[in-house]
Amino acid sequence: MATYRVYLQTVASTTIEVEADDPDDAYEKAFDKRMPHICAQCSGWRGGPNLELGDMWEIPEGMSVDEAVEEIG
Repeated sequence: MATYRVYLQTVASTTIEVEADDPDDAYEKAFDKRMPHICAQCSGWRGGPNLELGDMWEIPEGMSVDEAVEEIG
Protein backbone atom coordinates (compact mmCIF):
# COMPACT_ATOMS: atom_id res chain seq x y z
CA MET A 1 0.00 0.00 0.00
CA ALA A 2 1.34 3.48 -0.91
CA THR A 3 1.88 6.33 1.55
CA TYR A 4 0.61 9.82 0.68
CA ARG A 5 1.10 13.27 2.11
CA VAL A 6 -2.04 15.39 1.66
CA TYR A 7 -1.76 19.17 1.97
CA LEU A 8 -4.78 20.83 3.53
CA GLN A 9 -5.47 24.48 4.25
CA THR A 10 -7.70 26.53 6.52
CA VAL A 11 -7.92 30.10 7.74
CA ALA A 12 -6.63 31.45 11.04
CA SER A 13 -7.90 34.74 12.43
CA THR A 14 -7.40 36.90 15.50
CA THR A 15 -8.58 40.16 17.01
CA ILE A 16 -6.28 42.73 18.57
CA GLU A 17 -7.49 45.49 20.91
CA VAL A 18 -5.68 48.84 20.77
CA GLU A 19 -6.34 52.41 21.89
CA ALA A 20 -6.28 54.78 18.92
CA ASP A 21 -7.55 58.10 17.59
CA ASP A 22 -9.37 56.63 14.57
CA PRO A 23 -9.78 53.35 12.62
CA ASP A 24 -6.70 53.95 10.46
CA ASP A 25 -4.58 54.61 13.56
CA ALA A 26 -6.02 51.46 15.20
CA TYR A 27 -5.14 49.39 12.14
CA GLU A 28 -1.53 50.61 12.22
CA LYS A 29 -1.16 50.12 15.98
CA ALA A 30 -2.49 46.55 15.80
CA PHE A 31 0.67 45.48 13.98
CA ASP A 32 2.81 46.69 16.90
CA LYS A 33 1.13 44.14 19.19
CA ARG A 34 2.29 40.57 19.70
CA MET A 35 0.53 38.27 17.25
CA PRO A 36 -0.62 34.72 18.03
CA HIS A 37 1.77 31.89 17.30
CA ILE A 38 1.91 28.13 17.72
CA CYS A 39 4.23 26.10 19.93
CA ALA A 40 6.97 23.78 18.67
CA GLN A 41 4.93 20.64 19.34
CA CYS A 42 1.92 21.93 17.37
CA SER A 43 4.19 22.95 14.50
CA GLY A 44 5.17 19.31 14.05
CA TRP A 45 8.56 19.46 15.71
CA ARG A 46 9.80 15.89 16.30
CA GLY A 47 7.23 14.38 13.92
CA GLY A 48 3.54 13.78 14.17
CA PRO A 49 0.77 16.02 12.92
CA ASN A 50 1.95 19.50 12.07
CA LEU A 51 0.40 22.93 11.80
CA GLU A 52 1.94 25.86 9.99
CA LEU A 53 0.87 29.43 10.68
CA GLY A 54 1.99 32.12 8.27
CA ASP A 55 3.70 35.25 9.55
CA MET A 56 1.69 37.80 7.58
CA TRP A 57 -1.45 39.13 9.25
CA GLU A 58 -3.82 41.23 7.11
CA ILE A 59 -7.43 42.28 7.12
CA PRO A 60 -9.63 39.77 5.26
CA GLU A 61 -9.51 40.02 1.48
CA GLY A 62 -12.22 42.29 0.12
CA MET A 63 -12.68 44.07 3.47
CA SER A 64 -11.75 47.73 4.06
CA VAL A 65 -10.05 49.07 7.18
CA ASP A 66 -13.37 50.68 8.18
CA GLU A 67 -15.07 47.28 7.97
CA ALA A 68 -12.28 45.45 9.79
CA VAL A 69 -11.90 47.92 12.68
CA GLU A 70 -14.68 48.05 15.25
CA GLU A 71 -14.88 50.67 17.99
CA ILE A 72 -15.61 48.91 21.29
CA GLY A 73 -15.24 51.61 23.89
